[in-house]
Amino acid sequence: MKSVRRSARQVAMVDRIRTSILILAALLAGMVVAQWNGQEVQAIQDDDNPAVADLRERLNSGLRLRTDAEKTFVEQVVSGVEAGSIPRDLVDSTFLWVRSNKGHSNYPFFYFERVLRLRAKKLEIPIPDFQTPNFSPNR
Repeated sequence: MKSVRRSARQVAMVDRIRTSILILAALLAGMVVAQWNGQEVQAIQDDDNPAVADLRERLNSGLRLRTDAEKTFVEQVVSGVEAGSIPRDLVDSTFLWVRSNKGHSNYPFFYFERVLRLRAKKLEIPIPDFQTPNFSPNR
C-alpha cells in the first residue's frame, strides 16, 4: 500500500479545519446547556420577588432542613430580609461561610442559626427565636 505524503501546508490546513469544527461544536454545546439552565432557573423563581425566592430555595436546600421548626426559622429569616429588618448581605455571607467551613457536616443548619445569631447580635439586629424541637424517647 502506498502512503500519501502531505506537505506541511496541507497538514496545517487540516489542523485549522479540525480546530474550527471543534470550536463550533463546543459553542453549540454551550448554547444548548445555557438554554437548559435558563429554563430551569425560571421554573423555580417567584414572579413577585425572584431574589427572595432564590434565597429561600438556596437556604432550604443548602442547609438541609429537616424539621418544621428549622423550616419555620428560615421562613422568618427570609421574611425579615423581605421586610428589610435583616440585611440580605448578612444572611448571604453567613450561608456562604457555613457552606465553606461546615459544608462537610450532615446538618449545617445548626451552624447557620448560631453564626447568624452571633453576627446579628454584634450589629444589634434582632433575629427570630429558634425553638429546638423536643423529641420524646417514647415516640
